[in-house]
This record gives sequence, C-alpha cells and structure tokens, in this order.
Amino acid sequence: MMMDIHDEMEAKDFQKPSDIITETVCISSGLLANRYCNRTRQEVFILGTEPDRYCRVHRAPPPPPPPDPEEKEEAGDESENQQDPPVSEERLETTDEE
Repeated sequence: MMMDIHDEMEAKDFQKPSDIITETVCISSGLLANRYCNRTRQEVFILGTEPDRYCRVHRAPPPPPPPDPEEKEEAGDESENQQDPPVSEERLETTDEE
C-alpha cells in the first residue's frame, strides 16, 4: 500500500542530521571495535550516546615466553658444532645455452 502511495512522488535524498554519527562497534562487547575484534558492525548513534571505550574482550595475543637460558645453552653447544655445507662455485655459476 505504501508503494502505491509513493509511486507518483519524486525521490529525494535524505539529509543526515549533524548530530547523528556512525561508529564501528564490536558485536560481542558493543564497545568501539579495536583491530583485534573479528566481528564488527556499523552502528548509528545520536552524538554523545556513542560508546567512549574500546572493546576489552578482544586483545593482542600474549607474547611468547622468553627462552629458557638452560635450554639455550644446551642447544647452543650443539649448534656451534654444526656448520652449513660450503657452496661450490660450480653451483653458483649459471650457464647460458643458446
């Protein structure tokens, strides 16, 4: 029924009010999305009602633990004795066969 009423009317652009803003929020927390949020969406807010904090559910992965000094010494002893095999000059040269 609404389509019938609007059939003969000219289409007009909608002017977004200046106090309406769009923010990207995390779907899980509802807070502003950070780069680690994997599911986000655009939400529309009246200026002043938008979230003012970033998502704390999604964070950077923790850094790997530092290597154990004892393991490093043991591995270092073995790796010091190992050397890469020398590369022969024959393998480094290229031949042009024309």
